[in-house]
Amino acid sequence: DYIVKPFEKEELVARVQRVLRRYGESAGVEQPEVVIDQELQINFVQHWARVKGQQVTLTPTESKLLFLLVRNAGRVVTNETLLAKAWAGDEEAYEEGLRVHISRLRSKIDKGFDRPMLQTVRGAGYRLDA
Repeated sequence: DYIVKPFEKEELVARVQRVLRRYGESAGVEQPEVVIDQELQINFVQHWARVKGQQVTLTPTESKLLFLLVRNAGRVVTNETLLAKAWAGDEEAYEEGLRVHISRLRSKIDKGFDRPMLQTVRGAGYRLDA
């Protein structure tokens, strides 16, 4: 984002807050690379995951969604929470878009495993079983 001089300090604060919301919670990740087990490692800062030795690229939105699911592993994360946190700021967020991103993320993360790690909980949200 950018701002043209002269500007009001309130405008600057509002824009900085919007950028920070857009950047998401993964900005404060202490360990950029998280090892789920020997077969799944995730780097939230560089937006990639290593699944059974194969590195796959994640989009920033997929990375945010996966971060929220890993942070709450074993618990259901509601659709509303995922929409609010992964699409913070000006962007419009819809459940259909969430389903599309989860489907793409599932195709990247779940391949090669006996049972899916990303579970859909009907009417509620999603859960990462790791």
